[in-house]
Amino acid sequence: MSASTVPSNLSDPKYGFDLVLAVTQDSINGTMLDYLRTFNNNSQIQPVELFWVADATGNPVLVTDNSAFLSSSKGTDPFSIPANVNVATSPLIQNLIGARFLFGVRFKLGVPNVPNPTSLSVVSFDKEAITGVTLNLYCSTFDIVQFVPGNIFSPSTWLSVSQDPAAPWVYTTTVDLLFQSKAFTDLPVDVQQKIQAITPDMFSVQQLLFDLSTAGLQSTPNFSTSLPTNSPIIAALQSVFCSKYFDEMNIAGQPALAYASVIPGASVSPLQPSSLDLMVNTYVDPSTGNPVFGSGLTTLNYICNTGNRSPPATTGNFAWNWVPDAAAQQDHDRVSSISRSWFANYFNTQLMPYVTKNCFLPQPRVSLDLATPKFSLSLASGQNPTTSVPPTGSTILSYSYSADKSDEAGSGGALGQMDLSTTFNRLATSVSGNIVDKTIVDTWTITVDHTGVLKVNGASSTTDNSQDPKANSFLNFWSDADSVKDQVEAYVNGVTQTSFGSIPISAISNFIFPGGKTFTFKDAGFSTNQDLVTYITYTE
Repeated sequence: MSASTVPSNLSDPKYGFDLVLAVTQDSINGTMLDYLRTFNNNSQIQPVELFWVADATGNPVLVTDNSAFLSSSKGTDPFSIPANVNVATSPLIQNLIGARFLFGVRFKLGVPNVPNPTSLSVVSFDKEAITGVTLNLYCSTFDIVQFVPGNIFSPSTWLSVSQDPAAPWVYTTTVDLLFQSKAFTDLPVDVQQKIQAITPDMFSVQQLLFDLSTAGLQSTPNFSTSLPTNSPIIAALQSVFCSKYFDEMNIAGQPALAYASVIPGASVSPLQPSSLDLMVNTYVDPSTGNPVFGSGLTTLNYICNTGNRSPPATTGNFAWNWVPDAAAQQDHDRVSSISRSWFANYFNTQLMPYVTKNCFLPQPRVSLDLATPKFSLSLASGQNPTTSVPPTGSTILSYSYSADKSDEAGSGGALGQMDLSTTFNRLATSVSGNIVDKTIVDTWTITVDHTGVLKVNGASSTTDNSQDPKANSFLNFWSDADSVKDQVEAYVNGVTQTSFGSIPISAISNFIFPGGKTFTFKDAGFSTNQDLVTYITYTE
């Protein structure tokens, strides 16, 4: 499906954005799974071990010093005791009783060994906001051990259970997203190199993070097949698990969902963003028109404006899905769009010097030498045209200009008269018609090369419909009209040339790096509203 089929309309008054990069929820989950796999693959990262002991009244208390606990248990690690231990005779159990041990929990962040890990949803946008984002806390391993003291009716027992890889134990929280300043030297090396290559300007770097200080527990795992519903372990874990999990994230380095470089002042690149914001676009079922909260096709949108303009405040969805269906997501799960109004402003800056050169104010002169009229003229270029930027339609920018001057000699022009008129692309005289009539067409083709780089190639063509009529000998004898015509033609032909610089539309790949990765383009096209839409893939 071509990128031109995305009905992007960023210039709609309720949006007013210059640039948007939309990233699907599934894509963000891919980033989070990559982050969690770093725990799986790093044997140097040890699991978190939590121990609870009985206080003076028999209530469980979390151990704050594991080394001290292991010393009191004579070096016995509760997780080293097998599930089938003989509780009545094992010296290891006696060591734990001496340390007043009640239960322990051990977990390691990571991707659980489920049959299809890509189906795991780490992040879910369940509402149209970057607050209250659902975050599921997955562990690659999760073990629980417990000493259950006996009584006069039943013997003591030892419980040792682990999460089922096919049905992992998952705590669910809600967190907010926030941008936080980041030292350039702390960025991934490939991101540093990319930013340094694209801009010599001063810039700030921000990273998109989970605001863990806003975390709120949403739901707890289903322990029903492993623990009784009244188990003290469930209540004890509920009070500490999330904070311990987040501590591990902070120690290892919290996952950055994106890095962004933002230039607060003027920039060499006209596409360098000066402001950056976020918006969630909930996927809408095209068959019913209803939002599908939590859909993998919901997008997190990076909203950017240039030229020190702040994005308008908006809380509503875009009126379209950035990625329409699962089939499209197989090809790409990120889409960028540049608004038609940005293009109009960009081209206006590029074109205006050329346009004003071709806007002439004619100054005809008719004088008498004895009874013979003498004709002369001057053309003053650099006049200001009328500029039109239509909000809709295929034309995004147009210019118009016209001027008409005349002079005469004798009463009512009886001895000589000259009218000279100009328009932006046509020059005419009443003597002969269109002396200069040229149409210049510059065609720019946007393609994606085999390396995924967006290319813009230009070609210019000129259609010359200029006429070269000659005045008859009688008229030319009295007015020298051919000489005047030649002056006009020579003057105007010298300035009917165009010259565009390179259009830096591929700069959108240079300022934001979802998941700390750079990316390349897969396809490009203009929407029906003339926004430039491109499909994006990560550079592995």
